[in-house]
Amino acid sequence: CKVQGTRSSVSHGQCYTFGMAGATLLDEVLILSRAGEVDAAADLLREARRNGPLPEEHLSVFFQLTSKRGPTSEALELCAEALAAASRPLARSNWALRRGLTLIELEDRAGALADLQSVLMLRANEGHVEQARAALLRVAALPKK
Repeated sequence: CKVQGTRSSVSHGQCYTFGMAGATLLDEVLILSRAGEVDAAADLLREARRNGPLPEEHLSVFFQLTSKRGPTSEALELCAEALAAASRPLARSNWALRRGLTLIELEDRAGALADLQSVLMLRANEGHVEQARAALLRVAALPKK
């Protein structure tokens, strides 16, 4: 499959199927992203997502692309999807931390607090625990609604 078009028109073509072509999709997304075509890269992942659930590594790149310009509802959807599929504590911690930090940016105090507390309870990664503790200070500074 070849990526065709520019930011306004990108197609991964009809040959993408999960499994063997998965790495090809990720390669295409990374090539576009590195070329500054962030919207086109995200569009490829949106197209693939319509065909079924994306693997975690695809969701991770997709989250980064959708969050590049700031927090979005799409980024929150990706976090929720990844959390629902995550079976390992480390993956759950990673996605809860991402969502918690995104919710802080959206000034959702209760949601951020719940996700960050989840990270602390999981204790899956010391770095996550440290980031969650630091983020809780930011939550405390958010206005109460």
